[in-house]
Amino acid sequence: MDISINRAFGDLSRLDTSNDHVDIQNTHVFLGKRAGALNNANDTTGVLVGYEAGKSATNVHNNIFVGYRSGYNSQTDTDNIFIGSNTGTNNKSGSRNILIGTNVSVKSQTSQNNVMMGYYAGYDNVSGMNNVFVGTEAGRMNVTGIDNVFVGRETGRSNNVGNHNVFVGSKSGSRNTSGNYNTFLGYYGGLNNTSGTRNVFVGRNSGYTNTSGNDNVFVGNDTGRNTVSSGNTFVGSNAGKHAKIVNDCVIMGTDAGQTPVFGERNVMLGSAAGELAGTSCNNIFVGFKAGQHNNAGKRVRVLSTTTSDNIEVSAWLNNRTDLRSVYYHEDLYHLYQFDCINGIYKITTPANVPFSIHHISLDVPVDETKSTFREKNTMGYVLF
Repeated sequence: MDISINRAFGDLSRLDTSNDHVDIQNTHVFLGKRAGALNNANDTTGVLVGYEAGKSATNVHNNIFVGYRSGYNSQTDTDNIFIGSNTGTNNKSGSRNILIGTNVSVKSQTSQNNVMMGYYAGYDNVSGMNNVFVGTEAGRMNVTGIDNVFVGRETGRSNNVGNHNVFVGSKSGSRNTSGNYNTFLGYYGGLNNTSGTRNVFVGRNSGYTNTSGNDNVFVGNDTGRNTVSSGNTFVGSNAGKHAKIVNDCVIMGTDAGQTPVFGERNVMLGSAAGELAGTSCNNIFVGFKAGQHNNAGKRVRVLSTTTSDNIEVSAWLNNRTDLRSVYYHEDLYHLYQFDCINGIYKITTPANVPFSIHHISLDVPVDETKSTFREKNTMGYVLF
């Protein structure tokens, strides 16, 4: 091993006896064969350790390069710390970077203000700035992406031009290429997102299948795991797990809205609410297993002004007989079974319940073109 020490270092002529210290201003430490071989300036400090570390630098500009060929092509870059074999090898003018690990940011040329740590972290980064990549292959394919934070094994691995993302957890956002302003937290969170933007996925496998959907918020394990659409808010373990092409839905509660493969503008609140809702649209399900069997996107609400026991609903219901209603007033819920006689579905309301208005909802598909609804003193009905 060759050892080259700049003459200013340890030179007793620079000993300041009045202050009892060694003045190391304008000094260099070059340790290793051809380390700092082309340096010809003594107006800055630098530490170059390792075979051909900072070899091309004519002025080391306050850089610290440690490892085989670390900072090899350094030219006008300043204030960098590169530690590891081949780390920052091609950096020429990028400054204020901290690169630690084997083959970290090897292709960097002009990047600035980055912190990259881990085997092959930020390997392809050329000009990306203000990034933090921590973990094996974190941000490996980033080229120009800026202001990203990737923490964990292969987080943001395929990110190429995506900006302002935060991915934390093994492989979270691993396949993101151009998506911006995303926050993925959790193991495999947003794994397949490529161009989706402004998403928040929190929890293991949350948003796992999303590729280009935007403006989603999924919080909980497996929330929105198979969803590929936009504008949804799912909260709770397995909420919307199998909901695929759904837009502008709010699903909250454990197992809520697990299976509406297609649907829009639904609100499902409560454990297992809308769990088997199928292809529902424009529904509101509130409570444990509310709307569990709804499957075609139309529901009826009958508004009554009496406590009549003769509410009759003649509806085209896709031959379903497992009808349930929800009777609601002042935070009290009652479940009833409909009786089917000659195509007329009837519900009997308790005579001793002095409610002035009944809100009765059929949790089953209704075809409004083939249905009639009647009840003594009926205010009307609403299909939604």
